[in-house]
Amino acid sequence: MKCFIQNIEKRDIQFVIENITQCGGNCSGCALSSSERMNNESYSLNKLLYNLSLFHQYIESLDSIESVSLFLGQGDHFLLSDIDLEEMVIHICESFKNKNIKDKTVIFLTASAIGKHQDIVRKMDLIYKIAKNYQTTMFIQVVFDPKKYQSHNIDFRKTYLENILYFKKTCGMAELTINIGEDFIAYLSPLDFHQLMIDNQINHVEINWVLNKNTLEMWKKHHLKMYDWLYEFICLNINEHQYEINFLPFLERAFKKMDIEGIDMIHLLGPMLQNHVYLNQNSTYSFGLPGLFSNFTLMKERSNDLIFFKNHQIKLSETETLSKKIYQKMMKNKDCITCSFKNTCIMIGSHQWNHFVGNFDCHWSLQQFLNKIYELNQKNNFNTKFNVNPYTKGISLKNNQDYQYFKNQFLDNK
Repeated sequence: MKCFIQNIEKRDIQFVIENITQCGGNCSGCALSSSERMNNESYSLNKLLYNLSLFHQYIESLDSIESVSLFLGQGDHFLLSDIDLEEMVIHICESFKNKNIKDKTVIFLTASAIGKHQDIVRKMDLIYKIAKNYQTTMFIQVVFDPKKYQSHNIDFRKTYLENILYFKKTCGMAELTINIGEDFIAYLSPLDFHQLMIDNQINHVEINWVLNKNTLEMWKKHHLKMYDWLYEFICLNINEHQYEINFLPFLERAFKKMDIEGIDMIHLLGPMLQNHVYLNQNSTYSFGLPGLFSNFTLMKERSNDLIFFKNHQIKLSETETLSKKIYQKMMKNKDCITCSFKNTCIMIGSHQWNHFVGNFDCHWSLQQFLNKIYELNQKNNFNTKFNVNPYTKGISLKNNQDYQYFKNQFLDNK
């Protein structure tokens, strides 16, 4: 059998460290439970330091790295005190001893942008000053809450946008993330959100659509309406292309692998899994795959059937067995075997949805949605500005290569 580590030209790594869960948002599509979002003791510097050591140990073990995205999530880092925030950012920056890796790394800190403007400005300036001093590229990933935005008064809405735009002004860009769910259907139409992006010159939107035990009941009731919302939003984006949608380039590449057979698909999965790692606060890690509606789909995170590993190092060898399990699991579903999108679903992680399928013949009517998106792709091609890597000027496999497009202030001064 082929070794999964061979013949990898370049690696584009996405690594998530679960650093804080507390958040003032209340998105119905959030992967976190309400108790996790209300936990004001969810952050621990000691846990972060240990997880950063595991991150660097893993990155140093890899060859042919083209780029690294390190996401620290999933809650609101701006809820930390100034002292804790300063200490955290300094430790993150100082953890990068290898300049070659540091220069290829973009760090994202998640935030809700909910709060008094003067507090947001003070903390953003603090982060920026430290990152600038250490020549470390660091962005804010804003999780947008449509219910809070629409249901509060005009002063709240104004401050909310001012906070988001201050992130954008300071860092040179802002990544707006939405946890799509019933709140988007109820409070913000695709056209309204599309116009919000354009009016405020937000150039990149990340769409998370998480199916786990916390969101399962919502999916049962609203998944078809959510498909319709997302399809309309994609069509608006195509017709007036002024911002990027994170999962479309990945999906376009997955469509190109629809005809790959059996063992070749298993060989393809190995490197993909190795390039997507999630590390929770307990230093338990999971490999993942580029997600249809998210950075990547985890192997059972926050479900009742976890495929997680707990070691003092993250082992590449575990992806070989996991690749076989993923493919075999998909082929056990009679509707998947004959579906033209079976390889697409494997590559984008939606095979995990089988765990929640119940009496549905397909993964929540995913085949119908993929067919509509496939037809759009045939007409429009989803390659975007984010496919170009700044180091090679070639085609990158990476999802969130923001620095490839934005000439941000950090890279200008390196």
